[in-house]
Amino acid sequence: MSEKPSLLDRLLGSAGKKVDENKGLLEEQIKKRLKGILYDDELVEELAPVFIKLNGVEGFNQVFELLETKEKQIETISGGDWFKQETNPENKQDVTDEDESVNLVDSYLSEKYKGN
Repeated sequence: MSEKPSLLDRLLGSAGKKVDENKGLLEEQIKKRLKGILYDDELVEELAPVFIKLNGVEGFNQVFELLETKEKQIETISGGDWFKQETNPENKQDVTDEDESVNLVDSYLSEKYKGN
């Protein structure tokens, strides 16, 4: 017959399982948050242990939130009106850069030597 584990052993065993589950969940959450800042799986895997260790330090959560806020601001700027096309593509002229520069040179020379 095998001996049944004591109540204390069973309680401690289940507590250890819960701690492991919580660590796994915490690690997943931190990696997900890092992915939103770093965009690269290799960097996330490299930096995750550091962020996990710093997670319990007082004030570090504010640093993490600051990084996320700054990333959102960058995304807003880069995806917002800053880079929106202001000219109407339908009103495009059929002039190439080379033609335009030749026309400018011709007009400059004709004006300069017009009086001669």
